[in-house]
Amino acid sequence: MNFAIIVLFLCVPQTRHAPAKAKISDSFAKAAILAARSIQDQHSKDVSKETQTKLDAADAEATKDSEQAIVSKLRFLLIRRSIHYLKFESETSMAEALKKPPPKDEPVPSNACLNDLVENLRIRSTVVPASCPSDDDKSAN
Repeated sequence: MNFAIIVLFLCVPQTRHAPAKAKISDSFAKAAILAARSIQDQHSKDVSKETQTKLDAADAEATKDSEQAIVSKLRFLLIRRSIHYLKFESETSMAEALKKPPPKDEPVPSNACLNDLVENLRIRSTVVPASCPSDDDKSAN
């Protein structure tokens, strides 16, 4: 009887190891951070070639589903940002638009999300922050 208990004790794992947390690769994180910062620097409805290049570089580095989801979120945020500036430019005469930036009290969509996303990328987290709008959110802000 003691022999059976010893065999069971040795054969059955005594601790359950938590699955390793999914992490993103260093190369993807660096490329995605550069893309996110470039998106934040967009202040026009037109997407700059630099931003598109950085977003494409992040996409090329994305090898996991979680990394692809982050690239999709970055593309979504870029589209929302472009729509925001398109609305601003269509509601403002060209002369006024060239003279002044969008009103300070009108937040640019996704700044909080992009900041939180960059922080998560720095710690190699796959979590999309709660501050990010869902892809089915139709509001411009």
